[in-house]
Amino acid sequence: LAEWFGAFRDGDLVADLGIVDCGAGTARYRSVGTRSDHRRHGLAGHLIGRAALWARDVRGCARWVILTESDNPAGRLYRSLGFAPTTPNAQAYREPVSIEEL
Repeated sequence: LAEWFGAFRDGDLVADLGIVDCGAGTARYRSVGTRSDHRRHGLAGHLIGRAALWARDVRGCARWVILTESDNPAGRLYRSLGFAPTTPNAQAYREPVSIEEL
């Protein structure tokens, strides 16, 4: 259901990502990252493309999803690769409470 891809330089992992088959023809990218001293060399874009091919050819996916903030460098990279924002995301966090407070 999932696969991990990495780019190496001199035996060191410098960029990596995962992709998961979510069913219904959709694959979701996970944990896309590039070491800061290897950014802007096309590594993440290359891995995103390789992972898309795996999802298409091995898992039969025809739709790809990446979750990120739209205004950060990653969001700009994804848009340059053809991804488009669809809906805004929201996050919520609650401080831990004791069981008595629940």
